[in-house]
Amino acid sequence: ALARFDDRIPALYRKPIDLPQAATQWADGVEGAPASLFLTGNSGVGKTHTAWHTARRWLDNQYRGGRPGSPTV
Repeated sequence: ALARFDDRIPALYRKPIDLPQAATQWADGVEGAPASLFLTGNSGVGKTHTAWHTARRWLDNQYRGGRPGSPTV
């Protein structure tokens, strides 16, 4: 699933970035993290790039540690 997801990330957004703490906590399912994530900011600040990498991190966590289920990409 991760390979298929990576293949769908537009080339512009493939470069690794540092994610905001709120995004990593949400993607990692940290206790106390918000139930949803809302990215805001002016044009060109990296919202779309952040969204792609946050979604990838979330997907990676769904498959880590033998968790049941099969997220579909």
